[in-house]
Amino acid sequence: MPRMKLPSWVLPIFCGLVALAAACEPNLRTARSQASLDFGCEKSQLDVRRRSRDTYLVTGCNRTGVYQCPEAPGVTQRFCVNLALMARQRGEREFQCAIDDVTVDELSPFIFRVAGCGRQAVYHCEASDGRPRCLLERADESAPTPAEPVARETVGG
Repeated sequence: MPRMKLPSWVLPIFCGLVALAAACEPNLRTARSQASLDFGCEKSQLDVRRRSRDTYLVTGCNRTGVYQCPEAPGVTQRFCVNLALMARQRGEREFQCAIDDVTVDELSPFIFRVAGCGRQAVYHCEASDGRPRCLLERADESAPTPAEPVARETVGG
């Protein structure tokens, strides 16, 4: 079968479209890279799913994270933060509890219930303006009550 010769302009156009498609999801790549560092595993082992304009659910290596990659005016550097991990670390500090004894459940987007050492709190975590933070919504001294989480940040080895 004879080979068909493509016009010389086809290859540059094709390469340009491939590059454009890759550039359309820079935050997805950034979320995957940050999760690879946070989880201590290869990027190829991670599944990244877009949840909203700037948030991603990343799973793999026995871990799950909710990543926000801010796109606000004034945000000049591309970065992503694991909101579930931020909530977990705040609970660790406030409860004076070992990180392995702290659990995090995402109740709804940006709202996380953190429990550990007989205490629990609910935080609103975000980084939409480029300043990552977790604000206390409510604190309870009692043990957590079961609820169906949207996502759970887990520690794995």
